[in-house]
Amino acid sequence: MIHKFRPYLTAQQLHYFLDLCKNDNRAETSAIRNSTIKYLKLYIAKYELGGLTPAYNQSATPRTSIADRLGLDLSDPAQRKEAAYATWSANPALCSSEEIKLATLYRYENNLMSPEEEEEFEK
Repeated sequence: MIHKFRPYLTAQQLHYFLDLCKNDNRAETSAIRNSTIKYLKLYIAKYELGGLTPAYNQSATPRTSIADRLGLDLSDPAQRKEAAYATWSANPALCSSEEIKLATLYRYENNLMSPEEEEEFEK
């Protein structure tokens, strides 16, 4: 079985990869090069003719962090814990290990843990 993957690429990146493939003249890569060129040409033609819609749209302006939206000063340790807790509450998967530690400490200090969690934290 052959596994296939579809990365998120911009139109500019697709054209760049196509140009790279076209300029690769090594004999040992001819089979993969030719199939890749064929695939990229077809894919580019589809999006240029409107047959494809973007799978992902990246904003031109960076998203503001939860801490910024809450107006927190991250140089203040208490506010760093609060920001980490807000991020953890919204989506724990977005947290770094440091943020998880800070969020856990914030939960402990503000009685937001169950008795079992407190007992485990105090060990």
